[in-house]
Amino acid sequence: MRLPGYKILRKINQGGMSTVYLAVQTEHNRMVALKVMAPALNADPIFSDRFQREAKIISQLAHPNIIAIHDVGQYKTINYIAMDYMEQGSIAAKMKEGLTAKSCLKIIQQVSKALDHAHAEGYIHRDIKPENILLAQDGSVALSDFGVARAVSSNTQMTNAGTVLGTPNYMSPEQARGKDLDGRSDLYSLGVVLYEMLVGQPPYQGEEAVAIALQHLTAPIPALPPKYASLQPLINKMVAKKPQDRFQSGTEAVEVIDQVMDKLNGDAADDQELALLRPARGKRSWWCRITGRRPKYSPLNDIPALRGSATMHDTRPANNTANWVALAALFMVVAVATAYWYWQSYQLPEPPAVTAIGVPMETSTPIMPPDSDGTAPPIELASEVSEGAIERPEPAIPVSAEPEPEQPPLPPPEPTFPLTVNVTPEQNSYVRVMNIVEKYRPGLPLPAGEYRIVIGSPGYWQKERWVTIENSAKNINVQLTVAKHPGDLIQHQPLPGVDGPEMIVIPPGQFIMGDLRYSDTQPRHEVVIEKPFAISSGEVRFAEYDAYLAATGKPMLGDESWGRNTRPVINISWQEAKDYADWLAEKTGKPYRLPTEAEWEYIASSGGLQEYPWSGGAEDGKELANCRGGCRSEYNTLFVSKTAPTKKFSANTFGVYDLAGNVAEWTSTCYMRTYDPVDGPEQASCDRVVRGGSFINDIEQLDVFRRDHYPEDYRDKYTGLRVALDLPAYSEE
Repeated sequence: MRLPGYKILRKINQGGMSTVYLAVQTEHNRMVALKVMAPALNADPIFSDRFQREAKIISQLAHPNIIAIHDVGQYKTINYIAMDYMEQGSIAAKMKEGLTAKSCLKIIQQVSKALDHAHAEGYIHRDIKPENILLAQDGSVALSDFGVARAVSSNTQMTNAGTVLGTPNYMSPEQARGKDLDGRSDLYSLGVVLYEMLVGQPPYQGEEAVAIALQHLTAPIPALPPKYASLQPLINKMVAKKPQDRFQSGTEAVEVIDQVMDKLNGDAADDQELALLRPARGKRSWWCRITGRRPKYSPLNDIPALRGSATMHDTRPANNTANWVALAALFMVVAVATAYWYWQSYQLPEPPAVTAIGVPMETSTPIMPPDSDGTAPPIELASEVSEGAIERPEPAIPVSAEPEPEQPPLPPPEPTFPLTVNVTPEQNSYVRVMNIVEKYRPGLPLPAGEYRIVIGSPGYWQKERWVTIENSAKNINVQLTVAKHPGDLIQHQPLPGVDGPEMIVIPPGQFIMGDLRYSDTQPRHEVVIEKPFAISSGEVRFAEYDAYLAATGKPMLGDESWGRNTRPVINISWQEAKDYADWLAEKTGKPYRLPTEAEWEYIASSGGLQEYPWSGGAEDGKELANCRGGCRSEYNTLFVSKTAPTKKFSANTFGVYDLAGNVAEWTSTCYMRTYDPVDGPEQASCDRVVRGGSFINDIEQLDVFRRDHYPEDYRDKYTGLRVALDLPAYSEE
């Protein structure tokens, strides 16, 4: 992609609506993050307005903790925003490296300041999440992505009634309901981010957005791990279900976090110090033992704004029937025993001096009655209280009990056998055993069974394999393969001395698929390409296909007397195209196949950035494709119309040729009159989607969205093929 005034260096990130590049603003010689809207969304006023509104909002919110904008503009079909470049990326990436509690609190405090400023200016962000909090080299953070932000007083409807914007894992209960929002909704989302930074995952998770939303509405607030338990009141305050129970402003959050860091002595080693703030053993009251509720200890309860927020949250149901029955039974026992004691005192001249039924008369922990307001007084640090420091009077009445039945002996431990994986190259390599909790180490003892292992090293393809451990030690050797990078070429030989199609590596990514102009390209939906794959760099030529026909004894296909060799295969049915891909897979041992429709559009649109395989509109495609009208192709004139040799015209940004015109191309996808949101692999017999247009089309008909479809046995001189190749995932850096 070319943009006047900018030198684009590399892609930083890509989403369904836009792509962010690292670029140099040449006029000022300044590094910027260049956010480019997907051109396919220009026709939709909702997306266009949202993109422009983001630039307008951020330009009004000058603040040290809000991303700054340097330029906003449009070039041809490209809408863009040039923003500050934050060298350290988002906190989503930083969390993988690990963050101390002190660092987490500092990040939350800075974002609270940014939100307080935005709210004061009348804007709600509505999409607070780790990916939208960026880190600078000096450790400061900046809030970004105001694409779904909204003015508090705005009557503008950017979506249809009932539509919910945001990310389900971080939505406040009122946002999940689609209700009116204020700044307290953003502070709830920020509390979810704090929880995720501490724990490593959001508090509520599920496979469906609705399931996650229901948890935000009704599920208890999960307890933090023990080492962070003293921060529970802060979490409880931030993610309270009712807005009135949360911080009422970013300023209040900032002030309280200051007090929290002072209270926890933030300059000390975070995890060690937080661990010391756990309650001492033996300090739980009998009330907590019976009801199943945890004691509400917290030194943070000294902070007025957090008083009443339990450090260790009760994750049990409020109506714990079994525990309440046990409690009632205990009261009955006490009552009967007390009555019996009084009766005995009247019958005997000298009652025995005993402690009633052995219950201690005093305890160092106050009993928490059922009508308690949930506030516990400050407690001693765990390091100051020992188990032996608590007196436990001996029961005065001996209790005889029937001997318990003898328990059967425990079964012997299951035998284990060491697993060792030897990786080449060894340096920076990793091994993960995916279906167990324990981390891999050489000689890891495992019971007999099957285990899925993942092996990788930066710069190499990641490998996955199943390992069966029987009744002996298991040693396996794994040789990693150097990974191919986007744009690298791959070529296999299905037969000795016979080259298959030249393949080019395509990176993973995501994009918005579809267009509003055609009834069968709706609804638009996000498609994620999760792993790299390869595609034939040009259309499959007669030279490659004829070698297959000769090897299998199949009859030759007609070429309309236009020539063979470097010209694309024509007069081929979908089934014949699939048979060729299957033959390549069989002979090479590599997973060749036909591309899906989504993969084809992802490539042709340069990852969702272009409406045509070239930059710009139809008028910019002159001499860039072979078509009937508007292309100015020497192979399509007043007197002749035929295919051109492959790779006769320029490649697109992925390095792929012939994506517009020449011959249309079969895909593996079954045709449907509207888009299913998930574009899957080939299905049972159906009409198959054909993409790309051919030399018989006009240039305006060569956009990347247009679809055709034919039966599986259909053939004509306008349709050919290209093949795809599955690749492994990249190893983690």
